[in-house]
Formats: sequence, C-alpha cells, structure tokens
Amino acid sequence: MINYSEGGKINPAKFLEYIAKQFPVDLANMIKTRDELALRQGSVNAAKDAVADRQKAADELVAARTEADTLRAGAKAVNEAATKKKKELDEREITLNAKQETLNVLNITRTEVLDKQQKELEAKAQALADERLSLDKLAEALNADRQEFDARAKAFQDRVASLSL
Repeated sequence: MINYSEGGKINPAKFLEYIAKQFPVDLANMIKTRDELALRQGSVNAAKDAVADRQKAADELVAARTEADTLRAGAKAVNEAATKKKKELDEREITLNAKQETLNVLNITRTEVLDKQQKELEAKAQALADERLSLDKLAEALNADRQEFDARAKAFQDRVASLSL
C-alpha cells in the first residue's frame, strides 16, 4: 500500500516500490475482478432476460389458454349443434323409411288389386267379345230369318194380291 507522510503527501520511495512490486499484482486482481463482475453482470442480465422471457411466456400461455378456451367453447357449441342436427336427421330418416315402407306395402297391395282387376276386366272383355260374336251370329241368323220372312211375306202378299184382283 501507499504510505502517506505526515503532511498528507505520498511517500515517493514507497510509491515507486508499490508501482514496481504490488501494482502489477493489484492490476491483475482488478482485471480478474472486472472480468468476474462482467461475467456476473452477464449472468444477472441473463437471469433478468430469463425472468422477462418467463413472464412473456406466462402471458402468452394465458392468452393461448384463453384463446383455446374460446375455441373449445365454440367447437363444443358447433359439435352440440351438429349432434342435435344429426339426431334430428336420424329421426327424420327413420320416419321417412317407415313412410317409404308403408308406401311400398300400399303400392304392392294396389298393384295386386290392379292386377286382379285387370285380369277380371280382361276376362269380362273376353266374355263380352265372345258374347258379341254370339250376338253377331244371332244377328246374322236374325237377318237371314228376316230376309226369309220378308220373302215369304212378299210371296204371301203377292198371292193375296193375285186373289183379290
């Protein structure tokens, strides 16, 4: 260390001795201390940055959770609406299938009734055609009989006319 004289002045001999012997050691220690302080300051700065990063990450996590909750609520609402709509459509499909089955049964029944009626009509039409043929034959026979009757009546009238004259 530097020793001061009684007047408060630096003792030059001791000052030179300090510069020659002790100053390089003190300087080296100061450089080490400076480097260590810089390192510690860097650690403190890194810690401050880490704390700031953690706070930022925590804020972002809160924001992300809020957004996720909002999205989840929206998705849940959409899912509930879709589930409700699907249930309604399933019920409607069941109703429509039952109606279709009923219509199919009615259609089959009507088709059977119509087929039966058509066969009956065809049979009646055949019977009418046969009856018409029979009536046509009877009409021909009637015409033939009428012509024969007319001929006989004319012959009778001619004979009666020949008698009265």
